Amino acid sequence: MPPERRIPLEEFWNEVEDYLDIIEKKMDSDAVEAWRKLEQVANLTDPNRQLTIFILAKGSNYLTPSSSFIDVHDLGVDATPPCDPRGHPIYVMKHVTGIDLKVQAVLATQTRAVDAVIMASNMIEQGDLRHFAFVCSHATHRSVGCAMILASFVYHKAAIVFSTPRTETSAKAHGMIDIT
Repeated sequence: MPPERRIPLEEFWNEVEDYLDIIEKKMDSDAVEAWRKLEQVANLTDPNRQLTIFILAKGSNYLTPSSSFIDVHDLGVDATPPCDPRGHPIYVMKHVTGIDLKVQAVLATQTRAVDAVIMASNMIEQGDLRHFAFVCSHATHRSVGCAMILASFVYHKAAIVFSTPRTETSAKAHGMIDIT
């Protein structure tokens, strides 16, 4: 992603901190350790690698047996919003996508999600890949969030291909793409 369209890491971590404050929890030690591993992985990769990350729904015609992808649904990654102390969800799923920092913050606290990003980077490096996909049920929350984290923390020049009108609209609203 071009630098002007990437989410500043400070904003990302501020959102994670705000999220943890709202739900009155701390990031568990396994998630902290996963982030340390991701930092190590990122330090060993070329952030300028030419890479296209596709976001696809399960059953997409673009997925073939030879496709390089991770199905975050199968890994148990969950973007369901937790509730604040008053019992209200911190966001409404139909109003957000994985482009929204709130969703990324929820994912960032899950070891499974960070491990998925690490696995993706390992697959990309080991296979010297130029194309990779994250897959989930509807290609809207989990897979998009993981792609955003991978691009923000590891592959800074990666292009992300959104496959639904909803995620394309969200990307446009966030200034990430121009749809003409």
